[in-house]
Amino acid sequence: MPKSRQRTVSGEIALSKGDLPNLKNDLLNEYHHKAWEFYESLPFPTRLDEAWRRTDLSNLDIQKIIPHNVEKRSTQLFLASRLSLLTKNYSGQILLGEKHVRTFLSENARDQGVIFSDLLSAEHQHADLLAGMIGKIVKPQEGKFAALASAFAQDGVLLYVPEGVVLEHPFRIIFSGAQAFSGRMTHLVVWLEEGASISLITDYESPSLPSNLQAFNAGVAEFNISQNADLTLTDTQAWGEHVWSFTHHRARVFKNGKITWITGNLGCQKFKAFLDVDLIEPGAEAKMNGFYISDRQQHFDIDTQQNHLAPHTISDLLYKGVLLGQSKAIWQGMIHVAPHALKIDGFQTNNNLILSSTAKANSIPGLEILADDVSCSHGATVSNIDDTEMFYLQSRGIPRKEASALITKGFLHSVFSMIKNKDLITGMKQSIDKKIV
Repeated sequence: MPKSRQRTVSGEIALSKGDLPNLKNDLLNEYHHKAWEFYESLPFPTRLDEAWRRTDLSNLDIQKIIPHNVEKRSTQLFLASRLSLLTKNYSGQILLGEKHVRTFLSENARDQGVIFSDLLSAEHQHADLLAGMIGKIVKPQEGKFAALASAFAQDGVLLYVPEGVVLEHPFRIIFSGAQAFSGRMTHLVVWLEEGASISLITDYESPSLPSNLQAFNAGVAEFNISQNADLTLTDTQAWGEHVWSFTHHRARVFKNGKITWITGNLGCQKFKAFLDVDLIEPGAEAKMNGFYISDRQQHFDIDTQQNHLAPHTISDLLYKGVLLGQSKAIWQGMIHVAPHALKIDGFQTNNNLILSSTAKANSIPGLEILADDVSCSHGATVSNIDDTEMFYLQSRGIPRKEASALITKGFLHSVFSMIKNKDLITGMKQSIDKKIV
């Protein structure tokens, strides 16, 4: 192994215990301080760690990263009349920019007791509620970056949906901006009480800068789906290609609850995501669909966990990747079945389409079954464009580049078909066109 790959990242991000939030709620202060203790005690990930052995962090110059100060942002609450088309067909929207926060919540949602707030405001206005939720699903000790995002959990959102509330129009959260050598610690807490049903769209985005001008994101997202609750989550990442992003996202699903989770990854220089679903009680169900499109020298490392912790639970995962340039993508998935989790259905599939001779995809499915009487399967493929398909399109006058784009979109169709928001589909297809056309 070359010496450069044996280097470890030296130093730490430019933060100290004195930078932690100072809040009136003792439980929240304790949460932040314990997370910081974990951050200080945990070593920086290297390729000697099993979870990180396929992602090299040695070129991350974290000492130069300046953490984003959310307390200096301006906050403004918008009425629907002022946001006009931006609020059309949405129950609520929050834009978290680097210098400002913009929030909208519909009267219908507000009247039914929905709380939709940036985390900095929630720590003051809904402290007791937040203290009972934050850190309950993703623990700070799960990793160096989980601890960092938890210690400074203010650049984020609290979305609380009371029992029985069903809203037709989705919520949308936009994290926008990643300047050179800036660090953002993003954190979402989404909590659905019994019988609640909503859709949520989350976007992480910024323009691209030259890759030598690094920026950094450590992210945590916690999703609680209570009994008979239903969450449809569409999560897209389009950070600029100067951004290094490392995230821990987990959903916890209770009796007869359901999550439909769609992820899309287009941006970042290096991206590592832990995406977990815990099926806690009988009848819990998770459908996980996702896609990633990498080009140039992008590196994506996606680690999924489908944890069947109760009998009569269902999970179904489909991830598709398209690789161009000299990019690299790793998908590693695991279906875990606990010893008492009988009569479960667990499936996972990963398909990759390689559009360049220098791109590389690694697909690593896995099963850990500790119970009898279960139905589990997995599959993975890595392939190039079929010559017969290409010949068919070219023989009908379609240029090779356009034909390649058509085949690629067809390859991704099964994932896109899960997305119901037409504006979101249009935006995604435009972003994809920039990469593959």
